[in-house]
Amino acid sequence: MKTQITFLLVFFFLQSFKSQNGICLTQAQNPNASLVSTPALDKGDFNNDGKEDICVSGSDTSLYGISVIKLYSSSGSGSFTASTHTLNFANKLNARRIDFLKTGDFNSDGKPDVFALCHSDSIFYLNGTGNGSLNAAVSFSLPYEPTALLINDFNSDGKNDLVVTSNVTPSVSILFGNGTGGFSSINHYSLALPATQLVSGDFNNNGTLDIYLITGGNSYFMKGSGTGGFTITPTFSLDCGSLKVEDINSDNKLDLVYSDLTSSKLCVRMGNGNFTFSSVTTYSVNKIKGGSSITAVGPVEIADFNKDGNKDIAVLSDDMNISVFLGAANGVFSNSATYTLNSTGFYLIVFNLIAADISGDGKQDIVVLAGDMGQTYLGELKVFLNCNTVGINKEYYIAGKIKLFPNPAKDYLQIETSENTFNRIFIYNELGQLLREEELENNTLNISELSNGVYSLVLKDKNSLTVSKCFIIAR
Repeated sequence: MKTQITFLLVFFFLQSFKSQNGICLTQAQNPNASLVSTPALDKGDFNNDGKEDICVSGSDTSLYGISVIKLYSSSGSGSFTASTHTLNFANKLNARRIDFLKTGDFNSDGKPDVFALCHSDSIFYLNGTGNGSLNAAVSFSLPYEPTALLINDFNSDGKNDLVVTSNVTPSVSILFGNGTGGFSSINHYSLALPATQLVSGDFNNNGTLDIYLITGGNSYFMKGSGTGGFTITPTFSLDCGSLKVEDINSDNKLDLVYSDLTSSKLCVRMGNGNFTFSSVTTYSVNKIKGGSSITAVGPVEIADFNKDGNKDIAVLSDDMNISVFLGAANGVFSNSATYTLNSTGFYLIVFNLIAADISGDGKQDIVVLAGDMGQTYLGELKVFLNCNTVGINKEYYIAGKIKLFPNPAKDYLQIETSENTFNRIFIYNELGQLLREEELENNTLNISELSNGVYSLVLKDKNSLTVSKCFIIAR
């Protein structure tokens, strides 16, 4: 009994350590430098190799504007191979600046494409080939200068649509995709002030997409009908830098995460599932900065960086630092860890950041785009690789998927799962070392050869879904 109690104490200590051990990020070697002056940045697996690639805006040799799109194909180790795709602006020098980039499958061929939103009145569509290149751009004209871009399927036809906002005439336009890279129709909605932030999601859990937007301190819901129509309703006042929407506490209700520039805080509002939110919870950040005239100050990114099943938050702080807040299952975040960007040039501000699996290992890395105060065309693309390892800091941890008994065990361990697709098991010791790997033929494991201690059992199915659970051997 004394031995069992001892191992139980060790077990609970290790479980506690798991939730506090943070993440491991290391800055990779530099990719090829890009000539950039806007923070347009997105991701997608453009060559279908299982590793996410990076898409940015760039300058041509004339330096008259940002008139090219650059694809950086990931090698998997933090380096990239660049390819350049030039846009034809028909000599509109004042329009030769790409303010926003969005990637997605716009022609229903299963390959990522790119939409580029430009400074004046143009939208460019570049069709992805699936082999790491883009076909020649097709342009569309708008009757105004766009200020924000959002992509989703708002009329439930299985085709991606665009949402574009206007600065000259405050409005929101929904451009309904036709599934071939073009648009079938456009709906316009007037606003009192130009929108500075756009996010989409099902905010009342009725199965249809809504839009939440911010206009100079005021915010509105565009409540979706599911067929492309919207009803605009004002809600609470909010003035923020970067804005994200995510279900961070796993209650099936969308929450808001944003950076507050005035207080230099990271802010979280839990959603109630009915277009309302709880009071704000704040987390201190050291001088939220970064961004530019195009991208909001204090870019925020949400991802499960330490693979514990909970959402974490990365936010730019102090111009060249990234603060990562670790999330718990209830949506509460622990103290942040800070990672400093080491630049090879005179790059003072990070314009933008994005979480992407550029290594193809199932772990989210962080890619940042830095520039010289937004005053020159020079910039750098930097990568922080996620170096977490499997072990007590398990690759995936989905509670309730596996039941193990008896636990503590002696010579045999019984497995009860809610899934019948698991066909392979892995056993790791508490140092993360793989001890056994075998096919799962029945639900009883003979563990008599293992010594007393704490172990991690990982089950994997044919689709690489992985769940894990700790068990103890105490004889």
